[in-house]
Amino acid sequence: MQNQLFNLRVWVGSLDSEPVYQRELLKPFYPSNLLDTLQGFTTYRLEDFLGNATPTFIPAGDFFVGWQQVSAAQLGIPVGFDIQNPCGCNFSNITGEWKVFPASVQGALMIRPVFGMATNTSTGASEVANAGTSGVEVYPNPTAGTLFIRLKVGDFSDYQMELYNEVGQLVGRAALGPEISLGNLPGGVYFLRIESVKTGEVQQQKIFLTK
Repeated sequence: MQNQLFNLRVWVGSLDSEPVYQRELLKPFYPSNLLDTLQGFTTYRLEDFLGNATPTFIPAGDFFVGWQQVSAAQLGIPVGFDIQNPCGCNFSNITGEWKVFPASVQGALMIRPVFGMATNTSTGASEVANAGTSGVEVYPNPTAGTLFIRLKVGDFSDYQMELYNEVGQLVGRAALGPEISLGNLPGGVYFLRIESVKTGEVQQQKIFLTK
């Protein structure tokens, strides 16, 4: 499940409107890969691909938080239900039209928007004594065909990378090294995803390939 991809989206007023916020190519992150984290929560901060906070104004009235499944899979990303609080406010869009969940599916999706300046805390897990992806520097950007990787701490064996084109198709996957060659790809916009294999922390960056 952790290798699947989704886009996080926020709508205001109506699901038929354009999202006021979208974060692309996220992966599920579980507080622990070893222990069952049933009813656990993971916080996804509203930020851009560089990790900068993206404040989003939500006016009084209805708003919606959801996700778009990107990767093809027999089973989608599982999200729990709070059966103690049936709300009749869950919607899905598979055929191009938003529909309320059938009455047989009871409960409220366990998605909890958090407002304010403070960042909410995810369900606790033991800390791993290793730096996450914040110690990875990628340059130059834009690039004519080669990206260079500089590690502030750790070893390249601690990371893996994936590269996606602007429509979300995976175009490259490999262990992280000091260079990433994009010479065989057409010019355009790409998304580089670097993941720490020890902590699961992810860094995503929009790459501009000029040719």
